[in-house]
Amino acid sequence: YVFRTDLRLRPDPAAMPPAVSLLSALTYYESMGQNWERTAMLKARPVAGDLSLGRHFLESIRPFVWRRGLDFAAVAEIHAMKRRINAAKKVAMDPNGHLGGFNVKLGEGGIREIEFIAQTLQVVWGGRDPSLRLQATMPALRRLTEKGHLPAATGARLIESYRFLRQVEHRLQMVNDRQTHSLPEQESDQAQIACFMGYPDLAAFLHTLRWHLRQVRASYQAVFETVPDGAGAEVELDFSGEDSEASVTEAALRDRGFGEPARIVATIRQWFAGSVRAVRSSRARELMATVLPAVLAELAKQPNPDEAFGRFDRFISALPTGVQPMSLFQHNPVLLERLAAVLGAAPLLSDHLTRNPSAIEGLLSAEDTTDPRGVIRARMADAVRLEEVIQIVRRAVKEQDFYLSVADLEGRLSIDESGLRRAALAEAALAALIPRVLADFETRFGRIVGGALAVVAMGKAGGREMMAGSDLDLMFIYDHPETSVTSVGARELPTSQWFVRAVQACIAAVTAPGVEGPMYLLDMRLRPSGNKGPLAVSLESFRRYHDRDAWTWERMALTRARVITGSAAIRRAVNRAIEAAVRHPAEADQIRADARDMRQRMLRDLPAHGPWDVKSRAGGLVEIEFIAQTLQLVHAHEPWFRRASTTRFALSHLSRHGAIAGADAGTLIRAERVWRAIQGILRLTVGRVEADVLPDATAMHLLRSADAAGLAARDIADLLHQSDDMARQVRDLFKRYIGRLGA
Repeated sequence: YVFRTDLRLRPDPAAMPPAVSLLSALTYYESMGQNWERTAMLKARPVAGDLSLGRHFLESIRPFVWRRGLDFAAVAEIHAMKRRINAAKKVAMDPNGHLGGFNVKLGEGGIREIEFIAQTLQVVWGGRDPSLRLQATMPALRRLTEKGHLPAATGARLIESYRFLRQVEHRLQMVNDRQTHSLPEQESDQAQIACFMGYPDLAAFLHTLRWHLRQVRASYQAVFETVPDGAGAEVELDFSGEDSEASVTEAALRDRGFGEPARIVATIRQWFAGSVRAVRSSRARELMATVLPAVLAELAKQPNPDEAFGRFDRFISALPTGVQPMSLFQHNPVLLERLAAVLGAAPLLSDHLTRNPSAIEGLLSAEDTTDPRGVIRARMADAVRLEEVIQIVRRAVKEQDFYLSVADLEGRLSIDESGLRRAALAEAALAALIPRVLADFETRFGRIVGGALAVVAMGKAGGREMMAGSDLDLMFIYDHPETSVTSVGARELPTSQWFVRAVQACIAAVTAPGVEGPMYLLDMRLRPSGNKGPLAVSLESFRRYHDRDAWTWERMALTRARVITGSAAIRRAVNRAIEAAVRHPAEADQIRADARDMRQRMLRDLPAHGPWDVKSRAGGLVEIEFIAQTLQLVHAHEPWFRRASTTRFALSHLSRHGAIAGADAGTLIRAERVWRAIQGILRLTVGRVEADVLPDATAMHLLRSADAAGLAARDIADLLHQSDDMARQVRDLFKRYIGRLGA
């Protein structure tokens, strides 16, 4: 023979012929493919025959092999397959340490366990990160380590052990050219292998071999056999049967802090009885029973355990399947702690999870959330169709937004850092999506020769002060040579019509609803002429409008404008136009009068809805922003002037040049940060609130967030009292720098 061949990895080898049609293979994998076959296909590549057909086949089964979600359910299935191999081949290590006849490939701590570690982690994470789709084991281990899916020390040890065990395997097979993976039974034969491996004696070789086997086995168990233990539960929780009398389980739940243990026991019994779709399969029930003690232990730590359990019940009841999320909890115990904190303190985030369970995967991602462009670019690497691009970007945005929201809730991000990251995420999403939308649009409506489109962020996105739930205030500005009057390509459209329809396509892509909801909600009212103006504005029209017709409030809004997508040339041109509009000559008194009138109308038409409406209240966030924007317009003609889209940076710059007193700027910057911190926590927890009193869980997070922003308070009443004082200071500064408001 030339090579030994093994055809058992083809679809259904017991029933199908050695050669199968493309249709039969695809039908099999789409309908009957198993997880072990997914791992087998990780190493697949065309090597002979019609290579293009081979590549087409592999591309066609890509969705089967690489799934977009985090597939921790595959971990249990692959581990079960390894247990079957162990049972069938009797490859467990001898408890007395004897290695005669030990199988270095299939045995415990052997080659196959290293391969399973690499392949399983690739299957779990590779659907979202194409850079993990490597065929060779050692490069895959290196990449998994680089991406944070394996600890660095573990990855290095596995690579070292893999190299060693492969050398042992090769030496075994070189003896008599036999395809074997087992050490000889006789010590004399083992000594020959030890010499072949370069060891001075058998004892030294076996010592090294045992070390590698122990290292691999420990790493394998860390990946496959970690199960949450219920946080040290002393009493076994029993949810079997239908007895409604008080039980040991109810007493244990009451001891942990649950106020309605009977309701909880009844609810969980209903889960196991099949009332909840996610727990109807035997595998899902088995996983639920395994993780349930840990789930209840974490829920019991929340300020109101019964409310937290109720939200967990709604989360479970909304799941389409239970195996995947239960596997997530089983293999990621820390996830339970973070989930319970969300369920205990943030009803709005809990509702979001109920509607979009996949958002929880964002809490597990090892991706660098400080580089959203890189994350989105990596996920889009193999996307072909525009619909697929939209889905990938939307899911990435929703996952990272949820990650940032939980980080805000846990206090791991300052309100400033959170705003910067959310704005960077929005920019990354638009930078990835808009060019693909325009490219798709050009295939149907041709292109504008020399034309370019810029996207301008305004409001919170422009100021890099976004919070949970912030929409995107956008403006689209285009430019083109005078000679380009129609599009060139499949279909001709007048230039202005082409850009308007192209922008409509962009808006549709950003706001397209998926199972997670839309990527972002858009607000286009800050464009020239507001809702009455066209969605896409030519650069010349923008210049003309702001030279002749713009209102002061529109120029105030432009102080926060940032160009976030477009070619270098169009970005420079639009930036120059924005600067010219901001610096447009106007009397300082008139600017202040217009700002006062605008704020007066807002107080009349959009009054604060309660004491916690820190945005709209007198002395609230809006008035701080008005001060910063008005003073920028007043001093825009000064040689030292430099526009800053972020409020705190604008105030700092103004104070350095004497436009506002340093102490006053410090007061406003502190108040602005505190208002954003309060508004951010309320958005995450209870949303719009009109009463003075807040739920305990919300109060806890609100006090912590306000303290981190610069306003320490003993309790909610004290925080509200200090907020009133701060608002009065802001209102006084509004009077000083802009003018007195009417009653």
